[in-house]
Amino acid sequence: FRRNVHTGNKCCHSAYHIMYVQLKGGTWNPLGCAPSVQGKDLKNQFTLLVTTNAKGETLPCQVVFKGTTHQSLPKIEGLIFSRETLPSEKKSRSFITDAARSAESVKSIFANIGSWSVTENHWSDAYTSKTYIQDIVDPYYRATCEKLGKSVGKQKLVLLVDCWWGWRDEGFRQFIRLRFPYIQLLFVPARCTPVAQPNDCGVIAILKARLRYKYGLWATGLAYEAVTESKTLDIPLNQSAVMKKLLSEWVSDAVGFMNEEKKTKVVHCWNTTGLLEAWDTDKRAGLMAEVMQRSAELFPKSQHSLAIECPVPVENEDHADMEVDSVTVNGLDIEAYEHTEIPMRAMIECAAALAKKRKEAAAD
Repeated sequence: FRRNVHTGNKCCHSAYHIMYVQLKGGTWNPLGCAPSVQGKDLKNQFTLLVTTNAKGETLPCQVVFKGTTHQSLPKIEGLIFSRETLPSEKKSRSFITDAARSAESVKSIFANIGSWSVTENHWSDAYTSKTYIQDIVDPYYRATCEKLGKSVGKQKLVLLVDCWWGWRDEGFRQFIRLRFPYIQLLFVPARCTPVAQPNDCGVIAILKARLRYKYGLWATGLAYEAVTESKTLDIPLNQSAVMKKLLSEWVSDAVGFMNEEKKTKVVHCWNTTGLLEAWDTDKRAGLMAEVMQRSAELFPKSQHSLAIECPVPVENEDHADMEVDSVTVNGLDIEAYEHTEIPMRAMIECAAALAKKRKEAAAD
């Protein structure tokens, strides 16, 4: 807590699987009949990586399609992809838009997609995670530093992530430490993402609703055209080139829509988690007092009383990067990190556990 983190540099990242067929809910038919909705049984997906910050802004997204070369990316006339931004690993590759060679009108349509990736199974992996940091998070951080008039490295960027293996991969974490030491990874504890990860508290619901809205307009237009022109209705489905292009366009539109009209909602999602109390000097004491009082309830598996200990005192900002041997949270040892990370890591764990219990109590 010795180092102040700008609100715009408190970011949350989440990855979601997006269906090519944008439908919600179920349909019912007599047993043995064919599906009543065309393509309802199709479950093909691509991965969408969404990032928001505590100011309510939504950063450009990363999309991950199934494939092994750039030929598996959407075919968009006027949009040119650059060569791979990092040397490929296995059969995963990532690209960015070539700003110099792409048409201006097309660039604006897809401006909110910061990284185009392909993997063998359309899932994110350690490689796409690295390119996400390099092509989206780092440019955003540098732009924020420029706006604040701060030099790169003087400000920390805190990135909240879940406990997915790709974030915990030692190769990925080493990549962060060596190339982007000003980016601080903080992990939302396991089984706490529904209540302690801002994007899961309403952000993705807004984005998916926008995708379904755009899909509905498009499909309705095709149906109207088929009826008025007496043609057979043919809605492209699955992983067709048409759907890849349209969904990429709608994702970019959804990010723009959220930045224009839903910032207040995104801030509300952040506030719902209670995690920002960890940075609020006025609320932090109250948060820790409640955690101390309810330690046995919040951490039932621990045999120890709640303790947050730091073996190295920090007197001023000049010592903010001192390393320590260990830190104890609720009697459990946590591996050594930079000193500035230690109290925040502990506070995030406590705030997440408390948010989960509060939600459970409200439901009862």
